[in-house]
Amino acid sequence: MVRIMSPVNYHYRVDYGLPGKPPNMLLRIAGAVGSLLVLTLAAFLGFFVFLAVLGVVAVGGVVIAIRLAWLRRQWRRMEEAAEADRPAARGDYIDAEFTERDPR
Repeated sequence: MVRIMSPVNYHYRVDYGLPGKPPNMLLRIAGAVGSLLVLTLAAFLGFFVFLAVLGVVAVGGVVIAIRLAWLRRQWRRMEEAAEADRPAARGDYIDAEFTERDPR
């Protein structure tokens, strides 16, 4: 529950109902150490999740690169085979007959 209290001189203070600082110094230190521990664990977890995602992306990139290289090699082989089947590429002559049409 939010309570807005308005003291004199138009200064506003918002009270969110949260407790203030613990009065005991030992509790303050324990809270700081606990908070630091939670933040450190969260940072390590985030770092390792980042490394896992980076590894998956790297493996995917390598797989795609290998696949493209294989396809290029197959296409090159198909083009070489198609050129080898052409008569002009083998050095043969193409013999043909034609009839001349009336040019109108």
